[in-house]
Amino acid sequence: MVYIAAIVKETLRLHPPAGTGRFVPQGTGFNVTLPDGQTLCLDGMILHNCETTIQRDENVYGPSKDAFVPERWLENINSKQPSDDAGSIPASAWRPFERGPRNCIGQELANIEARVVHACTMRRFGFVKVGLGAVA
Repeated sequence: MVYIAAIVKETLRLHPPAGTGRFVPQGTGFNVTLPDGQTLCLDGMILHNCETTIQRDENVYGPSKDAFVPERWLENINSKQPSDDAGSIPASAWRPFERGPRNCIGQELANIEARVVHACTMRRFGFVKVGLGAVA
């Protein structure tokens, strides 16, 4: 089930279920500094958080940012050392259900349900390797 959980997590990283909007109330003085040094006041605006962009950041996920690589979420079982990516990915970089006090209340149910559906599908159908080479 560990690998199935990694598959679900990687799928949600590449294809997050929804975006997030946040309202910045007037008078809060919420400012952001742009890369060119300009300061922008965002009071009274609705900010949309684009999880697809956040979860495909090359600074975090490296050159494989657009590739389906569930192994990035696994630890090496034999040595108990994290895989190349697992230890370097900050928790804030994976946010298909958002983070903090306003995160999705149903995220654990959704994750469990995805794992169960996947496991039931695998159990229901027979799979055979087609092609050249031995089964590893």
